Amino acid sequence: MDYQSNSLQNLTIKVILLLLVSLYSIQTYWAEAGKILFTYGKAEIKHVDQSIDDLAAKMPIQSGDEIITSINGRVQLEMSDKTIFDIQPNTVFMVEEYSFNQSVTPINNSKVEDNKSFYRLVRGGFRSISGLIGKRNKKNYRVVTPVATIGIRGTDYVAEFCESNCSAFGIGLYISVAGGGVNLQNGSGTLDVSAGSSAFVSSSATAPVITGKKSKTGVITNRTDGSLTNTVNGEDKTLVKTVNAEDGSLINIEAGINFQTLAPRTGIPGRGLIIAAGLSELSDDSALNVVINDNGTLEEIAFDQATFSIGSADTINQGYDPSTGLYWGRWADGVASVTTQTETSDIDLNSSNAHWIYTINTSTPVLPVSGTAKFNLIANTNPSDNMGNVGTLGTANLSADFTNQTVDADVTLEINQETWDASATDVALNGSSASFSGDFDSVVITEADGTAIDGSGSLQGFFTGDDSNAVSGAALGYSLEDNVDTTVEGVIAFEMAPEP
Repeated sequence: MDYQSNSLQNLTIKVILLLLVSLYSIQTYWAEAGKILFTYGKAEIKHVDQSIDDLAAKMPIQSGDEIITSINGRVQLEMSDKTIFDIQPNTVFMVEEYSFNQSVTPINNSKVEDNKSFYRLVRGGFRSISGLIGKRNKKNYRVVTPVATIGIRGTDYVAEFCESNCSAFGIGLYISVAGGGVNLQNGSGTLDVSAGSSAFVSSSATAPVITGKKSKTGVITNRTDGSLTNTVNGEDKTLVKTVNAEDGSLINIEAGINFQTLAPRTGIPGRGLIIAAGLSELSDDSALNVVINDNGTLEEIAFDQATFSIGSADTINQGYDPSTGLYWGRWADGVASVTTQTETSDIDLNSSNAHWIYTINTSTPVLPVSGTAKFNLIANTNPSDNMGNVGTLGTANLSADFTNQTVDADVTLEINQETWDASATDVALNGSSASFSGDFDSVVITEADGTAIDGSGSLQGFFTGDDSNAVSGAALGYSLEDNVDTTVEGVIAFEMAPEP
């Protein structure tokens, strides 16, 4: 073989290798965009080539894809940088431009701007918790809506672009921020929306405005896992407490402020419920005592008939919301105990969890005698089953009909590659104790292969009140079964939605 032939052969090999590397890079890029965690109801995806497919769990999402949900459709989307979107019914949401390289950071690479997380909300709404792109370079995250562009400062927020049957402010973009902050911008102005605040934009020709603000005293919680992320102290927003999401332990206390002033101490009465490995207790009056250890975590919760103690278990998903007065969390990975009037028994939490939620407000709120109310999700413990699996809550809704003394509720979650959908209507409400309990009308479990089976389940909960004893929030606990050998449990915290 002459030199020229050899050179040509080498060049051909190099070209083939470059093509293979390019193809691999393209494949890697597409694979990193995102994936569907689960779907509920009717939901479709429109690709760049305008072809349309039904959405399904584990389906990959690419730049340019458009997610479309029907009037009863819901979708949970996870991007490769761990950004989460809970896409609500009747929504059109587009992944406009997305790229993410885990190795690119502001510290080690000046090309951090190559990581992009750009979205477009055409209609409807979503809840989002930002991932690594938003944390590393906030300008590289944005959501364009018909009336304003949403930017973030590392956040957990809800956005809805309403076009009909809107609440008090009418047609426009509604924003509610649970953690971090949001920046709203259009041709008429710019507005920073901090944690605990809500905002509204009516049109692109109207500047964004603040519509509501909660008290800044308390703890901001992470809606994904219910863990505490920070505590603020009055108007100065001084950070008081950071909690390890894995074990609930204190990471730091700053400014010399003692977190214990924000948490109940030993022997404080309250109202609450616990669901622990098939056992459950609901205190629908003030017959509840809680014991808090030096780390600010729940050590014991005592009801009329039983006392539950943490034992050797760890505290996970601990959280607190000042607007409703609710505390929540779960014990896991150890052995807890339950003591009744006759005996003390161990509760093995290595293959199951104990979920609890309570308030130290002993006053029973006065329920309205007529009318209806809706409640918005604040936070939750991660659902767990009796096989050692921990899942993710997708959606949860609660409404009350005070005229007929009933509540409606639905819960959608994913665990162990299965989607569980539970719904209940006309559950009896006890007006004197401001509590409710009953069974779910429908529990459907969709397995990984698409097979759907029926299950069963129960729910229970109570309402909380504000300083004037008016209803401000609600706590809900659920226990679901597949009627074979699996039980899924968890608790959810709600706040009362503003009247339209």
